Amino acid sequence: MINFRYKKLVSVILLFFLMVMNLYSFNINKDDFLLTYSMGEYVVAYKNKIYHILDNYGDYEIESVIERPENLINEYGYISIVFKDFTCNVIDLNGTLLTTYKAFAGEIDYAGTLIAQPQVKLVEASSELCENTRQGEIIYKGIYPFYRLAMVRVYGYFIRYNGYPWVPDIKIDKIPTLSVRLDEPVKTISLIPGFLDFERQNLFYENSRIKNIEIINKDNMEKIGEYKLEDKVGFTTIYFNQHIQNFEIRLKEFYKGNKYSDPCLGAIIFIDENSKYLSNYGKGRLEELIESGVFE
Repeated sequence: MINFRYKKLVSVILLFFLMVMNLYSFNINKDDFLLTYSMGEYVVAYKNKIYHILDNYGDYEIESVIERPENLINEYGYISIVFKDFTCNVIDLNGTLLTTYKAFAGEIDYAGTLIAQPQVKLVEASSELCENTRQGEIIYKGIYPFYRLAMVRVYGYFIRYNGYPWVPDIKIDKIPTLSVRLDEPVKTISLIPGFLDFERQNLFYENSRIKNIEIINKDNMEKIGEYKLEDKVGFTTIYFNQHIQNFEIRLKEFYKGNKYSDPCLGAIIFIDENSKYLSNYGKGRLEELIESGVFE
């Protein structure tokens, strides 16, 4: 009887927790949000409009404003905010919005910099597709997903405009595998399962995407689990029941591409469960902007 009552109490608490989580879940097409787009620049969705705002040390100025469309997700699956003079592209990471960055690469420390700790010490791919293009030979290397994202030195995360995914050669590699060794253990991994490129957005659904993966702990060759990735231009985050540092990602099944059969893995990042992401949709800064009267 006590055990039954305990289980019932746990179920009620869990149900309440899920209801609260759903109540406060973020909807990109309905809720207000603020994105740090560049140094001293914000993209702000407030009420039924979207603003491009310049911040000169607390002196706010509306540079441009558009009516908020019903759907910010375009035909290619990207969250895209289109102003007259530029487009702000957005990727969702577990309730945190990551954006394209307006500046050129000179503003960014690419070399040797990954998006988050821990650092990736070794990456080995079972195969890498080689393709002859008008620009010359391209090898879609296993290291590329780790450099799809980088860090802005001051403001946090941003998304590169374009780049290449890891693409295994499935003609000779029936179970493509990516071996990874980190400098410290993790309990989560976040992946984007396709060809991520803001300038060629059609490539995401034209190419095959990763659907199911298996993760193996290489220290003891224990199978951690099998996981399904969401077929979306955004991250699927996997939580492990143990810490891993030296492991394999085995690609087991794919979403079929509309044009090409080559499976692509666009981005991989590791976020420690105790780390804090960017401010959640810029809530604090948005409140400051509202109080400043800039929208009046």
